Amino acid sequence: MKVKLDDVIEMLEFVNDGMDSSAYYNDKTNKFIYIGEYSDMNEDEKEEIYNNCIGLPTKYYIDEYSMMEEFIKTIEDARLYNQLQIAINGRGAFRRFKDTCIILI
Repeated sequence: MKVKLDDVIEMLEFVNDGMDSSAYYNDKTNKFIYIGEYSDMNEDEKEEIYNNCIGLPTKYYIDEYSMMEEFIKTIEDARLYNQLQIAINGRGAFRRFKDTCIILI
């Protein structure tokens, strides 16, 4: 099953709006689960979610630079791979990465 990007974005917005909240994706049921700071779930239910679902990151856990690096590792075209590697070095890495993607892809 495919996950809709809009659904992921919506859950990330919920998580990032709450102080003590988290969201998970159950790939077996294709459903998102939101646990707010006042959740009425017991510890066993939460444990089940933690063990069987994929946790969505909060704004505090997202490392955009690492995401760029991981994306670049998936590029098979040597020219594009090298251009993107060069683009992410030094100040302005995010802008250069975006511009390089737009130009080369």
